[in-house]
Amino acid sequence: HDKMEKDTQNTLGIDYALETLPINDNDYVYILDDDNIIHPRFIYLLNCYVKGEDVIVFQCEERPELAKPQIMAQSTVGRIDWCNFLTKARLMRELKVYDPAGTRCEDGLFFNKLKYSGCNIKFIEDEFAFYNKLKNNVFYV
Repeated sequence: HDKMEKDTQNTLGIDYALETLPINDNDYVYILDDDNIIHPRFIYLLNCYVKGEDVIVFQCEERPELAKPQIMAQSTVGRIDWCNFLTKARLMRELKVYDPAGTRCEDGLFFNKLKYSGCNIKFIEDEFAFYNKLKNNVFYV
């Protein structure tokens, strides 16, 4: 997606998935950029921590500071990544992911919407993903 122009990088794929895949309103949506990796314990951690909250915010190995409640009290643009949170599909549909300026900060802009929507947000101080783990790696097949 990084090669696409402006707002299309994330929002087209998200909108398409929400409109075409059999995703129920109470299902969680988790978005990973192409250079992030889910933690090997991801499913185990979900089973341990997730109890039906609207949004789950967690840490990433490379940037544990991203999912701290004191950081999230401020603007999240540039301070949170898609790999830091799960969101119920209902909220993705209602609030819409959009970056009109094409700043590539859809994740932070969307999370700001979540914060002010009145939804139930749970913060977990455990690592669910590896942030930018594949950024500079080259793989050969």
